[in-house]
Amino acid sequence: MCKCNFRLVSALFVFLALGSTPGGQSSQPSGSESGALSGTYFGLQDQLAELTPVASARAPLSFGGDIALPTEGIACVIESYDNRIHCIPRDGGGTAVFGRRGQGPGEFPSQPSSIIRGPGGTIGVVVTGRRRMSVFEPSGDWVFDVRLPSRLRPSAPFDSVLPGQDINRAGEGWENRHLDVDVQTGDILWEKTFPNDMAAEAGCRMPEVTEGFAYPEGLEDPARLSSGGMFFGLCDGQMFYLADRDDDFGTVLRSPLYTTEYPSASDVERYLENCGPASRLVMREPCRLEEFRSTPEDYGVHYCVDDRDRLWVLTNRDREEFSHLDVFVGPEFAGSVRVRHRAVGFDVLGSTLAVLVDRPVGPSDPDGYPDRGIDWYDIGGLRFGSDPAPAEGAAARSASAR
Repeated sequence: MCKCNFRLVSALFVFLALGSTPGGQSSQPSGSESGALSGTYFGLQDQLAELTPVASARAPLSFGGDIALPTEGIACVIESYDNRIHCIPRDGGGTAVFGRRGQGPGEFPSQPSSIIRGPGGTIGVVVTGRRRMSVFEPSGDWVFDVRLPSRLRPSAPFDSVLPGQDINRAGEGWENRHLDVDVQTGDILWEKTFPNDMAAEAGCRMPEVTEGFAYPEGLEDPARLSSGGMFFGLCDGQMFYLADRDDDFGTVLRSPLYTTEYPSASDVERYLENCGPASRLVMREPCRLEEFRSTPEDYGVHYCVDDRDRLWVLTNRDREEFSHLDVFVGPEFAGSVRVRHRAVGFDVLGSTLAVLVDRPVGPSDPDGYPDRGIDWYDIGGLRFGSDPAPAEGAAARSASAR
């Protein structure tokens, strides 16, 4: 395998404009209006477009932040505690709730771990520990099951091919392997490991082996472009971009809006809930609280590619009452949008952005845990750079990030 070469790039200028377009029916907000800030980005000047949801809904509690849009009008999420899927319509109609623990068609042998968009308005529900993906209609009708070759996690929507990642045995150790799987046969069509040297050459050090826990070799959790490119998150707000997954040359880039942030009290609480001894089915990091507190947070929480091949990154920047998503076109920073509440996941399809959030804890939450919700945003009028201008007469307003 050839070693990738790097160059550090920064965006010096971007023009961002947003025009609001009508949203669809709303289950909570009404008469909502999207706002935008037009201007330039120089260095770390924090300017953004502020979006207002056109619809909202409650969502079930879940361990993760997976959300999938089979269509622009429906968002599907996992209810971890009852091994079920909720497909929630944007217009406030009836929610389809389906799935249960079991071995039969449409049942889950263990807790669903991932949900991903499929072809023709379907969704795939992956049970990583049992190496299976079940495909459903948003109504809950089971379509078929896919036997996976490994404990695979999907990394992009699927059609006849499922892009994914697993942890594969390699000699005396383990490696993060990226692969394409034939949905009909379960055969591996392509596989590759991207070595840790890529992170090292960008000034990032991989964690050392401690307490018997060895980190797998290779970069993980990519965002896949339909054009064949890939993004990987690195340290210090950097990302590694390959224009093609088989290229020998890559680019290291950083959002001009990146700022170093350390874990908050709520971040520490969540960390302690999820670290600890690993088991046969669950790989967890050992708890190293002081190291966690003193380590800057990752730049990206979740990565998603829209149908125009733009990369959307849910960032850790000031992620409590609001959340910020940075947008890239190839290696170039395009702009940033702000949405309400603490986002834990999102999906983009056509002119729709759906964000899964933790609502602020209030008097109606005596247990101290936040409620989950989904906010839909109309991004049909959002444009970056040379994108076509919004429709004439579209409303826009200015907003500043504070």
